[in-house]
Amino acid sequence: LAFALLTSANADVNGFAAGSYFSSGQKLPFAKQEIGVGASSGISDYVDVYASFYGSDNGSYLSSAFVEVSFPTTNFLEWTIDIGRVRNCYCLYNYTRLQPATRDQIVLPQSIYWSGLDDFANYTDGVSVKSKIAGLFSLSATKGKFDLKNKENASHYLLIPGIKSGKYNVTKYGAQYESNNFILGVQKIIWEPESTIVGKQWAEVNSAFIKYIYKNYGLSYENIEMGTKLGEQLNMPTAKGYSVTATRYFDNFSVFANQNYISYRVPMLDLMYPKGKNTTTDKSIGIRYKFDKDITLKAEYHWVTGNSFNLEMSDAKPKDSYFATQLVYTF
Repeated sequence: LAFALLTSANADVNGFAAGSYFSSGQKLPFAKQEIGVGASSGISDYVDVYASFYGSDNGSYLSSAFVEVSFPTTNFLEWTIDIGRVRNCYCLYNYTRLQPATRDQIVLPQSIYWSGLDDFANYTDGVSVKSKIAGLFSLSATKGKFDLKNKENASHYLLIPGIKSGKYNVTKYGAQYESNNFILGVQKIIWEPESTIVGKQWAEVNSAFIKYIYKNYGLSYENIEMGTKLGEQLNMPTAKGYSVTATRYFDNFSVFANQNYISYRVPMLDLMYPKGKNTTTDKSIGIRYKFDKDITLKAEYHWVTGNSFNLEMSDAKPKDSYFATQLVYTF
């Protein structure tokens, strides 16, 4: 499907190339080079096909390849069904995390603690159903599998030892209200990893978010909670995090300030891992400048306390600050 679509004469093709530079006292897990290409084609008034590829120095894969069928039952209600490798609901930043041209920031607020779980976050091989009501409300559900390649990262971020690589069941639900200047949503993800040490598990992520844009100002807030079967058995609290961002928009550039926070709420982790594993705060400021419709330059500075996003054997430091810049070309 992906090859046929990308080589089709009537396909609508688009893509990007991005290069980033990070100046930091420690190794960061974020990609420095990213490329992507996508294509779509209408088969009929109600059937479309989509495919996209994503590559970076952290890995490359087919990020989507699906058939979408639309059912506009009335002017008030519309149903869509996606079948194949689909992109779907994943908190506030799901639709932009693989596209640097649409990311407001170089390092997304979620990235500081979710970059190691991109397999889990970015796609599902299965079926996604979405309903849109009055053009404002949407309900979505996705069920299928994803291929977990980086078992070490999954074990480290979820605190479940011995997670196996392989394909796992995943279910995602979402509800959202969206108008011209307002987005409000809640989402849930449940997946079922298996460990060589503690057997079959479940992991659950719940999020709620709000984004408001008024004239030249924007404000967004997201709250995330993560729990696991093992954590429940050990009477561990759920991990909690939040992100809040304020943005000022101008004609061809914008500036922002962000605070991002995550806590496993288990102080003993600071004894088991490098100090700062339990809780991390990332404060950042930045600018985004569009030279024209195809070229964007971004720059931002981060002050980080904690290292929840680092692996245990890395050169993690309890405090760090770094500068990041990124040039993005789209076509």
